Amino acid sequence: MGLFPMRVSFGEFLLDTDQRRLFAGDREIRLAPKVLELLTLLVSHRPRALTKDEISARLWPQTRLALPSTSRRPAPGTTSSSRKM
Repeated sequence: MGLFPMRVSFGEFLLDTDQRRLFAGDREIRLAPKVLELLTLLVSHRPRALTKDEISARLWPQTRLALPSTSRRPAPGTTSSSRKM
């Protein structure tokens, strides 16, 4: 990911980005590569929250994610015909 190697502790966890490993105490927690990449990305930018666009650009640089718009859905308890009134 182009990030400098680091060892970060948070709670009972230790993330070693150089070795690409996550530990809870002395037990290693095996993560899928993309999950570990996401965790590393989030930890390396703390305390700032990343936008979904920033995350998508880093984890899937060749892919443009099309997320459904919630603005076109009827409000709960309404139907599409009642919205036109």
